[in-house]
Amino acid sequence: MAEGRARVVVAVAVALALLGAAAGVGALRKSSDDGGGEQAPSRRTTTTGAGAGGDEEPAAPGEGGDGLLGRLLDALGGGGSGAAGGDATTAVVEKCGNALASVPVGSAGLLPHRKKGDASPAEQLAEIAKGLQELRQLTFEHVPEPVYVTAEEMTRRVQAEVEKSLSPEATADEARGLIALGALPDGTDLHELTAKLLGEQVAGFYDPDTGELVIAGDATSGGPDGQTRIVLAHELDHAVVDQVIGLPGDDTPDPGAADAELATLALIEGDATLAMQLYGLAYVPLLDQLTGLGGAVASSEELARMPYFVQQNLLFPYLSGLVMVCALYDAGGWGAVDAAYKAPPSSTAQVLFPERYLAGDGPSDPRDPPAPGTGWKALPRRTFGAAELRWLLEAPGGRTAKAIDHAGRRAGGWDGGELQVWTDGDRTAAGLSFVQFPGQPPLCATMAAWYTAAFPGGVKVANEEGEELAVDGTRQDAVVRCAGTDVRIGIAPDVATARTIAG
Repeated sequence: MAEGRARVVVAVAVALALLGAAAGVGALRKSSDDGGGEQAPSRRTTTTGAGAGGDEEPAAPGEGGDGLLGRLLDALGGGGSGAAGGDATTAVVEKCGNALASVPVGSAGLLPHRKKGDASPAEQLAEIAKGLQELRQLTFEHVPEPVYVTAEEMTRRVQAEVEKSLSPEATADEARGLIALGALPDGTDLHELTAKLLGEQVAGFYDPDTGELVIAGDATSGGPDGQTRIVLAHELDHAVVDQVIGLPGDDTPDPGAADAELATLALIEGDATLAMQLYGLAYVPLLDQLTGLGGAVASSEELARMPYFVQQNLLFPYLSGLVMVCALYDAGGWGAVDAAYKAPPSSTAQVLFPERYLAGDGPSDPRDPPAPGTGWKALPRRTFGAAELRWLLEAPGGRTAKAIDHAGRRAGGWDGGELQVWTDGDRTAAGLSFVQFPGQPPLCATMAAWYTAAFPGGVKVANEEGEELAVDGTRQDAVVRCAGTDVRIGIAPDVATARTIAG
């Protein structure tokens, strides 16, 4: 969803702005030697996963956890297996250990930044920019002057950007496919939902087209507070990267590149989130970091009321992007992160499993599913990435209680995916096509388990050759068919049409 945001609004959600700050420095620092995190399989490192006789899945970003960061993330994602919960702490600490260690223990607030009231807003901005560029190891051509606006004005601006960059027709097409997959409730207005969600969550944004930096807050009385300084650090990172390297992206969303666009956004936001983390550790006293935490948790509660798929789409660039950027940092410092902007990740699989990016494992192109027959109109085909597959597995039918075991590991079976939707009046048909990644859990069995959990109550019908599952359901029918590395799911009003789509 919201493809193309990388060039229109590069933003940070209020709750996420506090990941490195209100989360508590100690929780991150004292566990910096802990293990954990999702495995990052590549074609060069064949592993055996759940469902294929493997060991227990290692802790994945977003599964369980404790501490203030864990509780904040649990609030963001609802907690539990597969949600954006506190084990993101473990993944961040494991992958970001070298970066976190670059900030001296106990340095928070002791470096030259002055307390609120001791300097003018302009002087404090200069100090924030200086600290940020020292941590990020890039030098501003010029420091953008932030525009401070009220929360209401921020909401208005962000919603205006959504209206400009996302057409209601495109989001309606996308919603139709996601409803067919059970990821959104029937009747969801995805365009309105996206505008509402971003309008509520954004604390600041940087617009690469204009160089404008807009912050929700007030810096007229003695300078920005702790939370605003952290948001400024995040957005200033976007600005300095844009000035020195250039932010990749395009104003025009392309369904055929949706997964790559989300992966690129994860690189951009993961970079700024790491820089923000380091800035909070080095320059913002813990008491100042905790300022505004109540508002962040309130925003996270609003987010938690959204459909799981929508929540994760917003969180992914920050949380999974952070883990990927930390893996790049671990492999080659900021130079490796800078180089990634010249060759951004080509799939969300490379974000979830950074070893695939480092190994150059790009996605494969699935075979197109057959058309369902006469009378059906094809909507634009879109890529369907490993991240979106994972969200389906974590919440079949939108219910996290139905999560498929080891969803993160199973999503590693993705080596390419597409979603094709057809319409015939009020009727919808959909085809999901995947390519199986070698040595990973079989997607064929995974997708059969997912569909059964997402749409319970259907009657299984006799399988034809090559079919893993055929279901005559109450709201729609489906067929899962597998041949070699091809995995296809046909969804239609009747089994015969679903069977045609499954090929």
